[in-house]
Amino acid sequence: MSASNQPVKIDPEHFFDFISRPGPVVLFLSLHPAHPFNRALCGRLRDGQGDEVPVGSVGILELLLSASPALPFLHDGLLACGVTQLFHVLPGYYLFCAGQMLAWDSGLPIRQDVKAIARGSLLGAFVSAYTKNLSFLGMSLHFAADEAAADRLAARFGRAVADQRARPRPAAPPSSADEVLNAYQVLGVPPTATDDEVET
Repeated sequence: MSASNQPVKIDPEHFFDFISRPGPVVLFLSLHPAHPFNRALCGRLRDGQGDEVPVGSVGILELLLSASPALPFLHDGLLACGVTQLFHVLPGYYLFCAGQMLAWDSGLPIRQDVKAIARGSLLGAFVSAYTKNLSFLGMSLHFAADEAAADRLAARFGRAVADQRARPRPAAPPSSADEVLNAYQVLGVPPTATDDEVET
C-alpha cells in the first residue's frame, strides 16, 4: 500500500508478476476513474501472519488496450470461483495467492450491509438536521457504505486465505531420478547393475 492509502498502480505487463507473489495479494480492477478504490480497506486486509496484504490496481481499459492475457485469465478465475457473469471480467476486488485466484467481490454494498449503513448514517442525519446542510447526510451514507463493504470484504478474503492455507498441499510429482530408482527396485537389481545383469 502506498502512503496515500491507495493501491499500487500495476502496469498490464507486470500483472502476472504482481499476482504471482508467494503470499496473498488483492487486485482492484477499476472500470472507470469514477470507480474509486475503497480507502476503508486500508489496513484491514491481513494475511495469516497478521501482515498487511499488498493491494494493486489496474484498469479494465488498460488491459483491453494492451491485449493482455490477463483478461482471459481473470475470466477463468471468476468461473473457477463460481462467479456468474454477463461480461468477460468484472470490476472489483480479486484475491490471489501465488497466482491462484481465491475470491472476488464487487466491493459494493449488499443487503447484509443495510443495518450497518443505517446505523452509520444516523449521525449524518442528525448533523444535517442541525446544520440544515444535506451534504453531511450524503457524506455519512458514503462513509458508512464504504466501512460496511470493507468489513465484509476483509472478513471474506480472510476466510479465503485461511481456507487456502488449511488445504493439504499436493504431493510433489516424482522426479526422473525417483522413477529410475523405482524401475531398478521393480526389476530387483541394484542401481549399479550392468546392462547384462538387468537383462538376466
